[in-house]
Amino acid sequence: MWTSGAHFSDIGEVLCRTAPGSGRDAFTMFMVDMHARGVTVRPLRQMTGGAAFNEVFLDDVWAPDSDRLGEVGEGWRVMLTTLGHERRSIGGQGYGGVGLLSPQRYIDLAEAYGRSRDPVVRQHLAQLVTYLRLSKWNSQRGLGFGKLELSRNYEHISQFVSELLGPSLVADSGSAGAYSWAPFVLGVPGMRIGGGTDEILLNTIAERRLGLPKGS
Repeated sequence: MWTSGAHFSDIGEVLCRTAPGSGRDAFTMFMVDMHARGVTVRPLRQMTGGAAFNEVFLDDVWAPDSDRLGEVGEGWRVMLTTLGHERRSIGGQGYGGVGLLSPQRYIDLAEAYGRSRDPVVRQHLAQLVTYLRLSKWNSQRGLGFGKLELSRNYEHISQFVSELLGPSLVADSGSAGAYSWAPFVLGVPGMRIGGGTDEILLNTIAERRLGLPKGS
């Protein structure tokens, strides 16, 4: 469930139980041909209208030992390594491309709507700019938990543009690209899932960085 981009992928990873018991050494990771017999991919339609996530069903799919990743019983370590790369990739994106995390973009947006001197908008804009700049500085120190900060920044951006644009968010008025923000706002909940949910990452921070006891 929630397999990102599976409908575009040629190769996937599957964590398999290869020994009895529930310990971490009971699992081994394999590559799997996403076009092999028995592999079914069903895109999950989101409220944005798109489908970035998928259900993937594996029915009697054969994975030869030559497609094994790592040693037998090391699948858990391979999985954590894969997730770590994904989270760093997600957390380290954001400062290029369309510039969603550029503070100037939201300063310009407020000015375009003639609300840059509105005290409420200015307060929310100041908070948003602060969040974005702090995240950028933190990302320069290390990207280990950048995905969590990115999803929270997307939430702050969503709240800001929703309040600033109001009904223009979902009405194609043609003003300052207002309607183009609708898919972004609707897609923000998905960001909290991709790369491991925000709740999982908070548990990871608590256990690995703060030394708190593991949950049952």
